[in-house]
Amino acid sequence: MDTPNSLKCLIFYFLILLFSVSGDSRAEDAYSLFGKLFLSGRVEYDFTNRRNFLADTEEERVRKDNFDFDRLFRRGFHSVLIIEETAGDVKNILSLGEVPTTFTQFTFDQIDLNGIRWEVRSNRTDWTILMVPGTLNPLNSQERMIDGSGIGLREVTKLGKTQLGLSWYFRQAPVWSVDMETNFANNGVKAEIAITPKNALRKDLKSRYDAATTVFKAFRTVGDTLFQAEAYRVGPQFDASRSVGDNDDQDRYSDNSFLDPPSLIIPGDLDKNNNGIFDYEDDILLFDVDEDFLDEVDRNNNGIRDEEENDHEPNYEFDVGLQGIRLFMNSKMRQTKSVIDLELGVQLEKNLKFRNFPTSQKAFANIVYKKALPRASSFIFENEIKWVKDSIPDETWYFSGFLSHQEMGLYQARSDIQEMIYAKNLQFFYVDGGAEIEKRRLDPLLMQNDIINTAKLTWEYHGINRMVTTARAKLQYDIDFDNDNEHYEVGIFKTLYRLRPSKSLEISPMLKYTIRNGFRMAEDQLEYLTLRGRIDDTDIIRHIRLRQIEQAHVRDMTPTFILKIVYQFTKTIKLTGGGQILLYNDLLKDDSDFVRQALLAEMEKSFFAYRKQLFLHIGTRYIDQRAVGDINDQNYMEMFVRVFGKF
Repeated sequence: MDTPNSLKCLIFYFLILLFSVSGDSRAEDAYSLFGKLFLSGRVEYDFTNRRNFLADTEEERVRKDNFDFDRLFRRGFHSVLIIEETAGDVKNILSLGEVPTTFTQFTFDQIDLNGIRWEVRSNRTDWTILMVPGTLNPLNSQERMIDGSGIGLREVTKLGKTQLGLSWYFRQAPVWSVDMETNFANNGVKAEIAITPKNALRKDLKSRYDAATTVFKAFRTVGDTLFQAEAYRVGPQFDASRSVGDNDDQDRYSDNSFLDPPSLIIPGDLDKNNNGIFDYEDDILLFDVDEDFLDEVDRNNNGIRDEEENDHEPNYEFDVGLQGIRLFMNSKMRQTKSVIDLELGVQLEKNLKFRNFPTSQKAFANIVYKKALPRASSFIFENEIKWVKDSIPDETWYFSGFLSHQEMGLYQARSDIQEMIYAKNLQFFYVDGGAEIEKRRLDPLLMQNDIINTAKLTWEYHGINRMVTTARAKLQYDIDFDNDNEHYEVGIFKTLYRLRPSKSLEISPMLKYTIRNGFRMAEDQLEYLTLRGRIDDTDIIRHIRLRQIEQAHVRDMTPTFILKIVYQFTKTIKLTGGGQILLYNDLLKDDSDFVRQALLAEMEKSFFAYRKQLFLHIGTRYIDQRAVGDINDQNYMEMFVRVFGKF
């Protein structure tokens, strides 16, 4: 058979395979219990057993318990097939399978796209042709169902340091875009105009303008100082949700999909073991992450850090209906042993989606001072002062908990829950064994008029070999011109020492002590509910715990003791274990005090079988939490066995 015919047969075969095994063709990531990404591969075997000692119940979760030997023996099969060909200065790239693609943030941006992408690249022009099978690419987080496939086209013309782009995508309705980007010596300009003409309410110019988006950006550098300006208008009728995905946590899967349910919509750097728990709340991992010292950027002023928001909206750069201007200045001043970063900004916005056109004004100044001190220590001082006057509602969603099918029936039967469902403040995402609950969080900071100053101090000491000691403090004061003033203080001390008795063994004892006091804009709390009902002529009582985010006053102390051991048993087998004792002392509510003990252990092994490189992951987790109030007790053990096929 000649080469062209072989290529055609290969493409035809892959397309058939792509359409026939869409549910099993996605790659997944394998994570350690202790926050390490092992590999990306395909699940070959996954079994989890969970025993709740308090409820005296046992759950088994079997995702896959049979090996596909035909596929294991099939050599050279990957989640993406790429065929490249070069002729002169023209390069052709044909990609089939999982091909994440971005035209622009207002025309096409899909992270977990399954389809066909053909790219033609040259020195002057780049072309991209995209085919999106609708059966493989359902629209997530949307009430309506979109049938049919999509097709897209992007052309980029290069003129020196200037690029001109034209994008088009069609799936039931078209979206068009023209964009431009140019860079000079110390200046740069970027602009884009996008339109979804089918969404215009009428055919006049104003209606079409309301279904369009215009963005203009410019920057200029002067020495070590960067000046930036942004002007934008996203029409209230603009809708490119058929082509721009919702991926707030910036992982490899769209939000509210089977591989990224509400419980896993967490930024990857805040959920290193991918178990649906923020690292600053997770056993052992909480040592490395201090919640109150994370990036506090909150551009929409709703009290939730931007990186932790889940808004159920496409990942446009600016929200639908938003019109505004932003001005920024960033400057860096260096000395021999110190660095000063200064950032100034002004933000003026109006939302055209609401009848009363709510507005937002914000001005802020951030300074970060870093200095190397004598005796192997360092010091960091951060301070942000901002004035905010905001009446634009910015609602978010958050994962509340998991319910079994039986618990969900009892939960939905409650009148207050039915009212929340009717008001669309509550929704269910069905997964294996039950459903995850997701709640809407209304913006609690509407009509705010505040000056907020946040100061942070961090001191780190490395003077003792293999030991790291850190002390941190945070003071936040909120002057509210319309209501009461608030304050919030945090103090953290933690130390880590690494022992290496042998080359293959590492022992790390850790201590972390945290003190908090004041008003929290978004505090994780637990809601305890007792569900009663009658099923199959039997009275049923279930006690459930759900997570909720509320404004709250806190005053607590949390000392935590951790021991972690890593042992390289052989070249292919590594054993990791860890233990933790956490003492939570709530100085406002005595019933909330608890002692939490956690034991984690896992084994990882790489091996070859059936001509494939496979990865075995076995682990167990034991939790025993005893509270002053019985309702906050936890006692369970979880064991799992997983086998991954590496790509």
